[in-house]
Amino acid sequence: MDMFDYAKGLARHTDPQTSQEAASLVNATKGEKIVYETLMLNGPMTMEEVGLLHNKPSDHLGPRFASLRDKNMIDYVYDFEGNIKTRPGRSGRQRQVFCIQPNKSLWRKRTQKSTKIQELEAEISRLTSILDFNRIEY
Repeated sequence: MDMFDYAKGLARHTDPQTSQEAASLVNATKGEKIVYETLMLNGPMTMEEVGLLHNKPSDHLGPRFASLRDKNMIDYVYDFEGNIKTRPGRSGRQRQVFCIQPNKSLWRKRTQKSTKIQELEAEISRLTSILDFNRIEY
């Protein structure tokens, strides 16, 4: 995959045309493209690991990580206690691990649907209890 063809980087060639068109509309700098595509292709990585993979210094890519986090496209990897996962870099110092952020709008839609289903189930239960009460013979 050509790392600088961003539409291909965000949408697979097997994805529908609408997905490829949507991917091509994303506004990102060349550095953001490199970071995002690298995380997408390789999974969770540190800034240093992404920089080493592309022969770029971490301080060059650091602002790209920040801007992608601001856009909710990437996020830190968290452990079960809610702490940011780290791993040692070449110097031995701990480095934060980043990953692709799932589309939060999809989660919002799923939550809305789940809430609506719960409301409908509660209404069905209420109506059933009313019907059962009306069937009681005195």
